[in-house]
Amino acid sequence: MKKKYNKRYITEVVADNVEFLGSKGTSGTGTSTNVNAFNDIMEKQYAALRELIENLVGRKMQTPRDFDFLALYIWGTLHTHISPTTLKRFWGYLPSSTDATPRISTLDILASLAGYKRWSHYLEQ
Repeated sequence: MKKKYNKRYITEVVADNVEFLGSKGTSGTGTSTNVNAFNDIMEKQYAALRELIENLVGRKMQTPRDFDFLALYIWGTLHTHISPTTLKRFWGYLPSSTDATPRISTLDILASLAGYKRWSHYLEQ
């Protein structure tokens, strides 16, 4: 059975991970440093996934047409819809709010495209 997670649960899990990072000797002190360290780790994971997908489709995501192409490629491969605008935000082509993180559903689709069952399996690699 697929588990559904609410925002509070996810926030608690992230807080636990940030606390764990702090206990493992991240530089500096205080929660904001730990949150920054966690965000840096996640951004590296996102960047690696972006590069993996670009290599898979044989195309750098640099123009609106590239994102339209990728959305169609995902539809043709996975029969799942993802908006070109969502892809643009994930690639940083469009600005998003400073506290915005990709939805798990978006990450699951992109991880599936890269050959993983879902985002959590990608992170376990």
